[in-house]
Amino acid sequence: MGRYVSRSGSGTASDMTSDFAASNSTKNADGFLTAYTANDISYSGITYTDQNGGAAQYGGVYKVVSGWTETNNLTNQQQTITVAYDATTGEVSGLSIA
Repeated sequence: MGRYVSRSGSGTASDMTSDFAASNSTKNADGFLTAYTANDISYSGITYTDQNGGAAQYGGVYKVVSGWTETNNLTNQQQTITVAYDATTGEVSGLSIA
């Protein structure tokens, strides 16, 4: 979750999004990120879904990000992102943006 905010200057890494700052984040009781603000964008309502590992060597339950809401703090525009996962591979298969 981060954006290229402008192509000013030389287009180097210093023109990319600002560094992660833990002070801009909120975590739940389990230590998972639930909200974050960077570069005038607030990410909130970050949710997780449990997935089951498929292969014996990777078995067990793990969490994947299932969605979040982005708010542009300059324009107050919002969009909600929902993440879909492939049932066989467990990889991201699509994003729904509303």
